[in-house]
Amino acid sequence: GRSALLALSSAPWVVYGFHGRLHLTPLSYEALEHASSFCSAQLAEGVVAVSGSSLRIFAPERLGETFNEQELQARYTPRRVCVHPPSKLLVVVEADHHAYGEDLKAR
Repeated sequence: GRSALLALSSAPWVVYGFHGRLHLTPLSYEALEHASSFCSAQLAEGVVAVSGSSLRIFAPERLGETFNEQELQARYTPRRVCVHPPSKLLVVVEADHHAYGEDLKAR
């Protein structure tokens, strides 16, 4: 029942108030071209959006909680983060000066 703002760019973002503070949170969702508020008997508060040739209806839930986070232990110093276009996976490039892989250390 509270106001929020959905910002559309290469990735959608939602701006909302939570515990007296303003939060800007990226949605873990594909890029949206157009969006509007939506409600029905099945969905009290949601969003209807167009993504390519698809119509999407969704409701962001639990906005105050961490969304889609995963922690991984790095073996070396992270140097660069990029997206692998074919798989749309996030790739972290790690390296250290004079560091050798386990196979070279075993020789």
